[in-house]
Amino acid sequence: MDVLKIDLALFGEDDASAGTDGGKAARFRQLIRGEFKDEFSRAVEGIVRRRLKQERARMESASAAQLEQVKRLREAAARQRAGQWAQEAEELAELYPQFDVEGELSDPALAALLTRRGRPMSLRAAFEALHFEELREQIGREAEARAMEELRARQQRPVENGATVQGGFQAPGGHMSRKEREALARRAARGERISF
Repeated sequence: MDVLKIDLALFGEDDASAGTDGGKAARFRQLIRGEFKDEFSRAVEGIVRRRLKQERARMESASAAQLEQVKRLREAAARQRAGQWAQEAEELAELYPQFDVEGELSDPALAALLTRRGRPMSLRAAFEALHFEELREQIGREAEARAMEELRARQQRPVENGATVQGGFQAPGGHMSRKEREALARRAARGERISF
């Protein structure tokens, strides 16, 4: 197992430090380079493998925890969307009597609009987009029916006083021009009696 070569310089071991601790370092280097070289390499290799294994396990558990967190967030978002769709479905059922939530949600085109990446549509917007022509025709028919009903109601209503030009009081001289009225005013100012 010569996979792992150990450079003692990485551990701060060099020839300059040999005399600082009474020769222990020099004796240690001599042992691990000589008689105990293979045992030392196996021991260090075992330590490194254990550390790598621990690090891999730590990373995998962190990844598993992150995946679990992402899964929980997605589930929470899906529950929120489902609640929003249920509320929109109630509003749509009131607005459009022909709206059938089960039938609409089984439509793949509607599902694609609701779940598209980037910018999903609301249930109402998706329903109205898919049924635009039908809804436009329905609104046109309803508007026409309301207009006809309003017209019939107006025709059946009695004429109110002052609502028409016919009848009522007309002031004397109302049909005269301004010059004619001024001439009559001058004659009245001289004392002449004017009658219509």
